[in-house]
Amino acid sequence: MPKKVQHFITKEGLEKLRKELEYLKTDKAREIAERLKEAISFGDLKENSEYQSARDEELLMNARISEIEDEIKRSEVITTKHKKGSSTIVEIGSQVTVKDVEGEEEPLTFTLVGSTENDPTTNRFSNESPLGEAVNGRTIGDEISYKAPKGIVRYTITAVE
Repeated sequence: MPKKVQHFITKEGLEKLRKELEYLKTDKAREIAERLKEAISFGDLKENSEYQSARDEELLMNARISEIEDEIKRSEVITTKHKKGSSTIVEIGSQVTVKDVEGEEEPLTFTLVGSTENDPTTNRFSNESPLGEAVNGRTIGDEISYKAPKGIVRYTITAVE
């Protein structure tokens, strides 16, 4: 039975997950094991806060490892079908510039990514976000609109890379 794809991810996003997974399974696991060994040497584990703290951290780390492994299994790597500058169609992995139809705001440039890579602080917007859904599959010159907390927002797509 084929895997059920629930997440789209860029090649870079997948690499970032793999690096985090490797770090957790090696360096972080080793660090926690050392903390546990040291805490056990203190004796009486029932009253040992260092031991309990290390165990809690180990549980959180193992949960994150499982989460990442599941995310990797359920993700499909999206590669843009066009070479930089050769397409006008917005897709996951595209860098998009939009301009406010009213001309009141500065143009916004962002990268369209899968939901697991969403990070508005670095202008990486999910294809499942209102803006992402509005631009996905559209082309340069298209006017898009979506509902935002401040009301209906209207943009024109001015560039796709």
